[in-house]
Amino acid sequence: MTNEILSNYILETMAAESKNFNDNTRIEMDLGIYGDDANEFIIAFGRNFNVDVSNFLIDDYFRGEGIIIFEAIFRYIFQIKVKRKVLKAKHLVKAMQCGVLDEEVINSVGLDYEETWW
Repeated sequence: MTNEILSNYILETMAAESKNFNDNTRIEMDLGIYGDDANEFIIAFGRNFNVDVSNFLIDDYFRGEGIIIFEAIFRYIFQIKVKRKVLKAKHLVKAMQCGVLDEEVINSVGLDYEETWW
């Protein structure tokens, strides 16, 4: 039920496309939420679901906007990948249940990493 509530919320507020929304849906890569949109999304998520997001390390999970293209091209040319943390729907569901989104909550359901050019 919580997953369905979260899915509907994301689809309505972020105009994201739901192909197969499930616990492993990646908020940034699958839904295209990053940069300023990610900041707005996390703040709104906290407000709407009464989740404390004050200790969430947003820069660890979402890339910024702007010169990312040039950095990605540089990394691609020189074959430099970056290991980034991945925020998934299962983390947000757990945060809704616990009332807080932080490293402890994320780690309790398993932190995932991805190698990427940006």
